Amino acid sequence: MRKILVAVGTGRPGTRIAKHAGKSKYFLIYEIVQDDSGVISLNDKKQIELRDDEILHEVLHRYPLNFQGHPLEEVEIIITGSIGADALQKLYYMGKRAYMVEEKDPDVAIEKLINGTLRAIAPEHHHGHHHGEGGCGCGSGCGCH
Repeated sequence: MRKILVAVGTGRPGTRIAKHAGKSKYFLIYEIVQDDSGVISLNDKKQIELRDDEILHEVLHRYPLNFQGHPLEEVEIIITGSIGADALQKLYYMGKRAYMVEEKDPDVAIEKLINGTLRAIAPEHHHGHHHGEGGCGCGSGCGCH
């Protein structure tokens, strides 16, 4: 069984997907599991609040880059309404994928991620140009990495 942690930045606890990942203090952490037969399902969901010095804007501007001990350390995928290209590259360097989406409801975004219909937006085209259908992070060709 494979476990994947997905963080969705929210404006306030449990609300809509945040407009900008770097400033988000609140994240919903979803644990998605893929069993040996390939079935993907939601296993767990929890809310976390980052301290001011833990928000992504602060962490990604430190040198050297380090997520060790950070509440998002084990997260593989970050879903947000907006994120800069520099932040995308730094997260990628640390083994994380971040995806911009137009979806506003975190639970719906996760449901779409699981069933392969979440639409990701390339950062340079975040004003409405979409790249393919596909579940981000699963290698289905969303075009945003």
